[in-house]
Amino acid sequence: MPADAPARARVARLVVFALMLLHAALAWFGMAEKGVTYDEIAHLAAGAAYNAHGDFRLQPENGNLPQRLAGAAVLAAGHAAPGPVGPAWQQGDVWELGHRLLFTEGHDPVEVLAAARLPFALVGALLVLLVYRASRARYGVRGGLLSATVAAFSPTLLAAAGLATSDLLAATLLLSTTLAFDALLRRVTPSRFAASSLSLGLLALTKVSVVLMGPVALLLGARAVGREAPMLRGHGAGAAPISGRASRVLWIGGLLVAHAVVAWLLLWPAYGFRYDAFAPDTRVGGDSFYGGGWPHVERVLEEEWRPLLATALLLRDEQLVPEAWAYGLAFVDAHSRARAAYLDGEVRYLGFGDFFPRAFAYKTPVAVLLLIVLALLSVPAGSRRRAGGRNSGDGGAGDGVPGDRDADGFAPLALLLVAAGAALTTPLNIGHRHLLPVYAALFVLLGAAGRWLEPGAAGPRRVAAALTRASVALLVVTTLVAWPHLLAFFNLPAGGRDAGWRHLVDSSLDWGQDLPGLATWLERRRPADDGLGVYLSYFGKDDPERLGLSAHHLPFVPDDRRKRELLPLGAGVYAISATMLSGVYSPFPAPWSAEDERLWNEARAHAAAFDSARADPVRLSALLARDGEELWQRRMAEFEQLRFARLCAALRRRTPNHVVGGSILIHELDGEQVKAAIFGPPVELGVDPTRPGP
Repeated sequence: MPADAPARARVARLVVFALMLLHAALAWFGMAEKGVTYDEIAHLAAGAAYNAHGDFRLQPENGNLPQRLAGAAVLAAGHAAPGPVGPAWQQGDVWELGHRLLFTEGHDPVEVLAAARLPFALVGALLVLLVYRASRARYGVRGGLLSATVAAFSPTLLAAAGLATSDLLAATLLLSTTLAFDALLRRVTPSRFAASSLSLGLLALTKVSVVLMGPVALLLGARAVGREAPMLRGHGAGAAPISGRASRVLWIGGLLVAHAVVAWLLLWPAYGFRYDAFAPDTRVGGDSFYGGGWPHVERVLEEEWRPLLATALLLRDEQLVPEAWAYGLAFVDAHSRARAAYLDGEVRYLGFGDFFPRAFAYKTPVAVLLLIVLALLSVPAGSRRRAGGRNSGDGGAGDGVPGDRDADGFAPLALLLVAAGAALTTPLNIGHRHLLPVYAALFVLLGAAGRWLEPGAAGPRRVAAALTRASVALLVVTTLVAWPHLLAFFNLPAGGRDAGWRHLVDSSLDWGQDLPGLATWLERRRPADDGLGVYLSYFGKDDPERLGLSAHHLPFVPDDRRKRELLPLGAGVYAISATMLSGVYSPFPAPWSAEDERLWNEARAHAAAFDSARADPVRLSALLARDGEELWQRRMAEFEQLRFARLCAALRRRTPNHVVGGSILIHELDGEQVKAAIFGPPVELGVDPTRPGP
């Protein structure tokens, strides 16, 4: 070991600590000026209810642990939990309860969000540390520092770490459980078993993605059975080998059962040591689970037998797990088979086979793509050095850091393959965030590129070292330039942030976070206002009223809080969320089709007849008496939706005048442009997407 190795190790630890702090700061402060995202409002309300009232029926599909973290932070900051009174509480309406928490009970939404998001920024810092330690054990300190830097400045991880949702915590625990179980299969000790089983238990409390650990564990177990290196039990020199494949199979099987038992035991205290999802003093009539409750799950299972649904119902019937955990498992499976998704101008309801590969290509920084190539090119060189007796993955490599000499890239690779395989096979294509476990594992493996940074590089190796350093520097610069709009990050080949709406929407770009940014943009514009009206179509759960946004309301998603006013559309500033522009959650999604055009012509005729009748009260009364007021309400609502969809079809062919935060598109239109978009020849005609049933 070199004489200066301890000093290098201390410097490495300081660098990693600095990266952790910087990552947490960039994540937390980056969201300081952003509004609430769509899912956060439910996490806050549910978590506060879990902690304050012991009621677990609110949004159990998104995990007990992350929602408890968000709720605990909100309560610790002095804000009261919603409930347990009123219709919203009785119906389990987590969205309404969240709206009350943020906007109607005297709390400062900015303070509530800042408190709730802080624990997740710290989780992001822990993930940076975990990536560093895993990479260092496999590729030495240089590889570890490279991996930690990539993780710290990843726009994807930073965006997730700035939000009070379950995604980042799930990815962190998936990686930690994989690594801990891999270490346990190399040397079985009580401490390693405790670390591995505890991590699995916390993962089970975080997200249904715990099911991914099944195939990951099988891959790791199969490798442990067939590996030439001994599987040991015990500490230090007294460790005994577990010889023979049959013995290893028995040991691994026993460890898997023990892990399941520990995870099962950890579920019960998290749910108050009871089966019932309802707190004893807050039981209300009916099911009142969000999403249709158990009756909906049972109907889905009657239509199509699904193993996960059947398992969830068995767990419920036998009360083998807390009711809320079983319902969360069932909810995810019941609601993930047909879901609207948007990709590159098209909406589908059964998913795109290449959704996640394209999302990865669009939203991964070019610098990271270069590092993937460099890491792959380093593998042959690393193999030659190991064959020669020099293993840069032993934690030494001249760096003086003790490591696990048996550690290699198989465990993170197994997680990467399983998580990627799950993404490729699911029809649930609603967000790039579902690739977070892939990124976490990938960043560990990128430490292999650290081999190019070892001393004495010459010739091609020197060029590779320069490219590695340049790629890391490029990533840092790219992320800092894009900050704080990291949720809307797209790389330059994809057109950058302001063109991301052409490729992806929803949580990959537009999760409702930029309504405060729009209010600021409009306020700055007002001194030069030319009298044009402002028309707003917003996707998300923020509240335009609390921001003083004075605008005519076009259709929203959700549509329950907008001001409903069927006004003529004229010249003005049209501020439209990218998700709304795509129509992904609209009755008339992209692309505009010949069938949409037919329906639009029918709706125009109905609207003209209604407008004509309104001029004469007698005719209007006769019309409503003949057809019924409810029919005409439906017809005029359909007219409004079709008119907006036709406008969006035209605007999808235009470049916006401004883009707020990457997610809200601003079009400044004169009267003729609006008229042409709504009543002129259609500029977009595509094939009807497969639509859900009536």
